[in-house]
Amino acid sequence: PPAEQLLERVTQLAKERNVTSLVSVKTKVPGARVQFQTLGQRERGQSSLASSQLTNCTQRLPIGFYHVWAERGNKPTSDKAKFFSIVDRQELVELEE
Repeated sequence: PPAEQLLERVTQLAKERNVTSLVSVKTKVPGARVQFQTLGQRERGQSSLASSQLTNCTQRLPIGFYHVWAERGNKPTSDKAKFFSIVDRQELVELEE
């Protein structure tokens, strides 16, 4: 299978087995909503997952490979194409707006 399918399968298995990472997301100016979207979700046109808090915040996610971006007023303020590997118990994602 293509690499994207394998990466998506990692996230699916992590979700099924509750293998998660505590992701800290930071922006220079606090107060942004963070969006998380797996490669597969993007390819299928599925919606992203919004953070439960505004930056600077933490979010528990299944390990995997995600597009992560910040939004203010429902408009992207950082690069939506930026890609992050979320694979350790704790990860830090710093978004440039």
